Amino acid sequence: MQVLQAQKKVIPENICCWSIYGPVMTYWQNEEIRRNFAGQLNTFLLKYHHLPLADTTQLAIQVLSENSKSDRIPLPVKDNDTSNLHMYLDIFENTPFAFFSHIEKTAKDSLLMNRAKSVFQIQLILAKSDRVVFNNTLDIIISAGSTPGMGIVSNTVALTAKGFAELLKTGMNLLMNPENDLSQIEVTVSPAFVADNFIIAKTSQQPRVYVFTTKDISTYAYKNKSQMIRLGGALYEEIRIKGKNPDKLPDAIMEAIRKTDHFSVSDYVFLRQECRDVLQNKNYLLKLLVQIDPENRPANNSFLFSNFVSGNFHYLFNEKDTVAIFAIEKAVTDPAKKIYINTISNGFDSASFVPIDTHQPVWPLVYDYVVKGKISKSNFSIKCCGYRNTIKEIYLDDKLICIAQGKFTPEKFVFFDASLSPELLNQLFMIGFNRFFE
Repeated sequence: MQVLQAQKKVIPENICCWSIYGPVMTYWQNEEIRRNFAGQLNTFLLKYHHLPLADTTQLAIQVLSENSKSDRIPLPVKDNDTSNLHMYLDIFENTPFAFFSHIEKTAKDSLLMNRAKSVFQIQLILAKSDRVVFNNTLDIIISAGSTPGMGIVSNTVALTAKGFAELLKTGMNLLMNPENDLSQIEVTVSPAFVADNFIIAKTSQQPRVYVFTTKDISTYAYKNKSQMIRLGGALYEEIRIKGKNPDKLPDAIMEAIRKTDHFSVSDYVFLRQECRDVLQNKNYLLKLLVQIDPENRPANNSFLFSNFVSGNFHYLFNEKDTVAIFAIEKAVTDPAKKIYINTISNGFDSASFVPIDTHQPVWPLVYDYVVKGKISKSNFSIKCCGYRNTIKEIYLDDKLICIAQGKFTPEKFVFFDASLSPELLNQLFMIGFNRFFE
């Protein structure tokens, strides 16, 4: 008679997941992610603990809907076979603010806190029927990496479905390893973009021009030649319109100032930013006319200098020559353009679209700023949108010529008109990426 001993195994008792943001947990509905995760668990358990997962086909994953996780005591475990291991796994996503607010979690590198987009905290417990034999935790800080993706970055989902799968693989490989002594790591991932009907359709699969910025010098290749622009710091010039010796301004500007609400209690300034086209050897000055209204002070002081006076009273000068004159509007809605916040993509191709759970599936597009005016005898407009004003649509004579990513400096762009001169493109960048569009 031959006696066959039952194979020792790891039994998943509870795999518990929760996110303070919520939508990223939708990725667990993807069968491929669940299947790959089960396979990875099995692989790392065999590699580091020499035991297989009891079942890789029916891996139960509990996604919590509560606003806080609950502490669980895994022991005792009812199991007649005391050689088996029982696995408990918590995967929780938290905000960087909540994570770093704990003194014991504060990183010595403050730049890490600024880079962090999200934090995943993972705890793994392996227990026998009478005791815990393995307990390990890992904090994974998510930061955004360089990517060809363009569009509106999601403010609730820090990584794509592919990035989520890679995070799980990296995290479990470290957690399972008894020799790993890391409790905190940083993982750089491609950011997640929300779907739309006006950016990705234009930029999908199109070649990107990448811009490299060191200090205030931005360099990029355009038409097989290197281009360099310098975007200087933010300055302002006070306008004296009251008292003795007021500044002499053109009548049109003074009339526009007098027509503003709360004129008598407001101050007025010209915002200034010096710029330079290095290869063309041309210096520029951007001047924007702004009202500082104490009766209409923004809650966020960073927007104090964004109350632009209505009308064509904003300029780009080259020495004494007026290169561009334009108006600036804020919070302009375009009802034809939609943001589908219930769909996440990599910002490069529509094949990457993944649905997520959200309360409101579609948002109308509201541009943060819309610039309209004249430049080099042509009509132009620059429409600024995206999370924290990071997308610029540039039009020349009502024709879309460029979509660029970046806030105060360009990071990458796609252009649609090969006849556009580098000099004109640089001038448009100086206007669209100015330091005053918060």
